[in-house]
Amino acid sequence: MEVTAIALLINENAIDDLKIFLYTLELWNSKLPTLYIYCTTECKSIIQGLEYAGQLEYNTGLDAYANLSRSQMERMPSKEGLSNRFHDFTVEKCRLMEWALTLLGGIDQGVLFCDADICWLGPLPSIPTGVSVALSPHEIRESDEQKFGIYNAGFLWMNDLAVVESWREASSTSRFFEQLALNTVAEQFHMYRFGTNINYGWWRMFQGRETIDKSKAYWTIKPSDIHSGLLVKGEPVICVHTHWKTTDHVTNMFNTWIVGNLKSLKENTKVRALLLKLT
Repeated sequence: MEVTAIALLINENAIDDLKIFLYTLELWNSKLPTLYIYCTTECKSIIQGLEYAGQLEYNTGLDAYANLSRSQMERMPSKEGLSNRFHDFTVEKCRLMEWALTLLGGIDQGVLFCDADICWLGPLPSIPTGVSVALSPHEIRESDEQKFGIYNAGFLWMNDLAVVESWREASSTSRFFEQLALNTVAEQFHMYRFGTNINYGWWRMFQGRETIDKSKAYWTIKPSDIHSGLLVKGEPVICVHTHWKTTDHVTNMFNTWIVGNLKSLKENTKVRALLLKLT
């Protein structure tokens, strides 16, 4: 099943990431999905000035979180009876998915939710028919998995409002925001797991169950006209999950690894164009 709709949760702190998201989405996809953007009023005016050839739908339901960082929200009380204001913010993903699925109409129409800090290195993945939810496992060590959840809340697909409601209910009592709540969702519905080559974040390399060197050894290079030419475990890397502008040391090490590999593929005109955006 093709991905024809993507949902994004955007406040002012996500704009730099969104620029890379939009650019790379267009770079590797000739048929562009409709983007359902849940944002602040200020963000809407900024996003309308960015380039994207596909259709955009807006919902300015995030004004209560305008210009707030995660650290600021974590220090603020919840308005929803949750652990803090950041917990409130994460549950807005459920409202976003509910809005997007309702606009689409019909259980056959699914929506891919993505954090804005996704960088596409290949065409959109497909979803098998017959599933209600598709989730991306962290593939991290078990002790961390117990704290943060089996699945990453920054990359997931749903096609049923019942799944969204289950996620919302589990999020209200989750020990780690909306993310650990996905463990409950996975147990209740017919689920598909995205592969290691999709939504590859720094945690999979630096927080994984194997050594960093072993994780890096799974990466190979094979030039291609369809994707960037980066492979992991023999499969094309479809997207990586990272902030390109950050002071975080581990994230910067991961970014250096990705860019270093891409530089060996710069004969590809698309990779060369991408590198100009990233460096």
